[in-house]
Amino acid sequence: MATQVQFRRGTATQNNNFIGAAGELSVNLSNYSIRLHDGVTAGGYEMARANMSNAFFGASVLPSSNTTYNLGSSSFKFANIFSQSFTGSLVGNADTATKLATPVTINGISFDGSQNITVEAAIDKTLTIGTGLSGGSFDGATDVTVALKNGDNLSQNKLLKWNDTDNQLTNSIIEDNGTLATVSGNLTVTGDLLVQGATTTISTTNLIVSDKVVIIGDGTTTAAAADGSGFNIGTTGITLTYNHGYTSWSSSESWNLVSGKTYKINGSTVIGSTALGSGIVSSNLTSVGIISTGEWNGTIISPTYGGTGVNNGTKTITLGGNFTHSGAHTLGLTTTANTSVTLPTTGTLSTLDNVETLTNKTLTSPILTDPTLGNASATTVKINDIAVYTSATNTTTATTQYSILPLSTETYSSVEYLIQAKSGNNTHVSKVLLIHNGTDVTIAEQNTLSSDAYLASYSADISSGNIRLLVTPASATSTTVKVVATAIKS
Repeated sequence: MATQVQFRRGTATQNNNFIGAAGELSVNLSNYSIRLHDGVTAGGYEMARANMSNAFFGASVLPSSNTTYNLGSSSFKFANIFSQSFTGSLVGNADTATKLATPVTINGISFDGSQNITVEAAIDKTLTIGTGLSGGSFDGATDVTVALKNGDNLSQNKLLKWNDTDNQLTNSIIEDNGTLATVSGNLTVTGDLLVQGATTTISTTNLIVSDKVVIIGDGTTTAAAADGSGFNIGTTGITLTYNHGYTSWSSSESWNLVSGKTYKINGSTVIGSTALGSGIVSSNLTSVGIISTGEWNGTIISPTYGGTGVNNGTKTITLGGNFTHSGAHTLGLTTTANTSVTLPTTGTLSTLDNVETLTNKTLTSPILTDPTLGNASATTVKINDIAVYTSATNTTTATTQYSILPLSTETYSSVEYLIQAKSGNNTHVSKVLLIHNGTDVTIAEQNTLSSDAYLASYSADISSGNIRLLVTPASATSTTVKVVATAIKS
């Protein structure tokens, strides 16, 4: 049977606290490495694994002798090597570099890789200057000046062009005297034309621009900076310029539109040759000519200025003063639709016998003396210090509490509510009394009658200066509530 040898073993922490005898080995089970002990040092010295996964290099890695020492191979390479500096030479190509450590000279031009250079080919031929030209021969060693002889086809200050037909240089249409360049024919600019002088003068009969937009004051970014921009016609004083003070265009002359054209604002005509635009709804005309036809849709014209002082345009006659009817004539008011007669805020409507009959009429906040109302209907009736209010119909399928018929706490100090709640064929009627002191509310449900189950419960509060009757439906079935409140003034 084979002999099995086991060394002391444990975790990295246990190994770090263990002091083994000199030459003793222990096993680190945390990273499966061997510790060599010297009898003194706690934890001993950890031995490198074959794959170097637990190895850390010190300040330097030195070969065993002064020979070539490889840190890797073409098959197994270091991913990244970082160092503050390298001493010695490196063999291979760098992935990136800004310049060569030592510049090289290419055809007499220094090159360090930081910028491009232009290398001219070496000249190994001789240029001989022929008849009619002054100079000598050119071999690339020294500069040679070539002077062209002035002939019949060349003129002073003319720019030259090559003539393929005659195989010689001839005059072009451009003349340059060193101060002014003149083109004696047509000039076509295929690129952009940039003029940087102070004044550009165009002496033509017609100026034709193919672009749809002409920009003046290019570079102006604010309306204030555009002030004064526009057009001047010579020195005549005729101008069309932008005035920033008025935020508008200012013209020194009148505008004359041809027949059939109008002045418009935002697409709407404001004035034509014979009429104002339909959008003109206000004006301060101080005088007009003869108005033969049309419709007056302005304010009421008082009798002082020839009007009646009465507005009957909407089937309403408003009297701001006295209306007197005299003589043995019948004054009748016949209408075919809903018509209102508005009286002054104070006054008396009376007949000779002081008996007035109003049938199927609506009176808003009237003061009636000893009236007979008959079948009159109203949402609010006020008689001296008592006011009777009826609420709108409130129908809900929720059991959420809601308020109904708010009344002013300053106006009323006590209220009697007659409440009807109805759901299907079930009717629930309650009579509730309420008083308050401006802060607290006290209510008493005096009488309750129901054809079946109670349909709602009632309470009250004060909110935003109003007494509020609070209704809480008893179930989620559709319930309709109506209220008549009789309130007594404070």
